[in-house]
Amino acid sequence: MKRTTTLICCLIISFASFAQSTLAEHHFESSDVKKVVIDGAFCDVFVTPGSSLVFDGIIKGSGKSGDYLIASIQTGSTVVFRVERKQERNRGWSNIELGKLALTLPEHIELKITNTSGDINVSDFTGELEASTTSGDIVLKNINSDCWLKATSGDLRARNVTGDIKMRSTSGDQEYFEIRGNLETQATSGNIECDKIKGNVKAFATSGDLDFDGIEGAIEAGTTSGNITGDYVRITGDSRFKSTSGDIYFVFENEIESLGFDLRATSGDLCVGSSRSEDRLYMDRGQYTIAGESTSGDQVYKN
Repeated sequence: MKRTTTLICCLIISFASFAQSTLAEHHFESSDVKKVVIDGAFCDVFVTPGSSLVFDGIIKGSGKSGDYLIASIQTGSTVVFRVERKQERNRGWSNIELGKLALTLPEHIELKITNTSGDINVSDFTGELEASTTSGDIVLKNINSDCWLKATSGDLRARNVTGDIKMRSTSGDQEYFEIRGNLETQATSGNIECDKIKGNVKAFATSGDLDFDGIEGAIEAGTTSGNITGDYVRITGDSRFKSTSGDIYFVFENEIESLGFDLRATSGDLCVGSSRSEDRLYMDRGQYTIAGESTSGDQVYKN
């Protein structure tokens, strides 16, 4: 009995060690890089600032060392990091407990990140940024760069960004906070929240709410199913809002009398300050014009 128990314990310990094997590991450093490309596959990517480029990647899970490969290839001033699996050993990304790629970068580096399944986290970055993920979140913080972003299924959170942002997502919520630059974004399914943006905003969603707080700029927004709302908004250019099924409600920092309005509604009330109408409300005045169109829903604009 004692012998059997000992054998079982050995098997458990052996299995636990096997389940937590380091399948791949890679370290890379360079001081002569102007562009970095990361194909992270299923790994989470973390980018932070540093005086030189330092990369550390690790993959842990059930399997054997060599089941996966983290490779680095430098050609001139461009370095590419890629995660690969050995086809003859492993037919999928399953049984991975940890996949992490950590990168420190100096300023003014061009960075492109592509992930299949894994989060992308970039903080305190100055340069040029392009990031896309099929299934995973994108988190940006303290960025001084124009950003081109794409997510098939995953949320986006961008905070304290100086630079223009272009984003497209199929399914997932988007949050933008303290952006100094123009924003163009589109979502098939998901809410878009914009807070404290100084720049022009274009935001469209097929199914989802659009919320704008503390915006200073021109706004063009539309949603097929969802509400469009705004508070503490200062309009600095002609703006347009369109909702098929949902209300449009804005509180402006501008004096309401300083804005012109061209509003249409198929079914719903139209309200500008104390003026009300049902199908059409037109006011030819002011430096900037607000165009609003709703199929089923009310439109309210005030300050």
